Amino acid sequence: MKNYLLFSLVGFLLISCSTTKLENEIIENFLNEKHKNDTEKVFLINKALSKKSALSIYEYAYNRRDLTYYLSQPLKDKNNWLLNTTTLIRLKKLYNKDTITYYWKKTDFENLNVPIMEYPMNFTDSEVTEHLQGSSKGYIISRPVLFSNNKNALLCFSSYSIILGGSSGRQIYILKKIKGKWIVEDEYFDGVYN
Repeated sequence: MKNYLLFSLVGFLLISCSTTKLENEIIENFLNEKHKNDTEKVFLINKALSKKSALSIYEYAYNRRDLTYYLSQPLKDKNNWLLNTTTLIRLKKLYNKDTITYYWKKTDFENLNVPIMEYPMNFTDSEVTEHLQGSSKGYIISRPVLFSNNKNALLCFSSYSIILGGSSGRQIYILKKIKGKWIVEDEYFDGVYN
């Protein structure tokens, strides 16, 4: 009996570590691709959005899917919604208690090309000047929600001006691993722009 419990615990830890590594790989691929064409200075805000909030935003857009402004331009033609009501209900139950805030760390990533900034941000006068001149942006991102046997991931993303405030609406991205990289397959908006 002791051996069974020990093997079960070791198996659980291996799966948990594997999932965390996969989630970090998704974020790293997504942010490096997103940042590739940015001309402003960009930071990943260390305070992650919850998986629960990412699912709620997707559900909001899904429930209003007849309004095409929730879809990015390429999706307006194909009306693509990978997560249906049944899958949403299952995932929402799974992440219903996702209330512990996660903070991104440098050690989460092997090759992240975006520096991580602590939340809340307390700037010195010289840092305020530096960020104002450089039009610095902060990226806020959720931990990925894996689905379809870990073949797809959903995440929530928002960017905002670090010093001046103001943000884009929250966007939901569905990613898929193709040729060793996680790439964006679909993109949805929450319909709210600040």
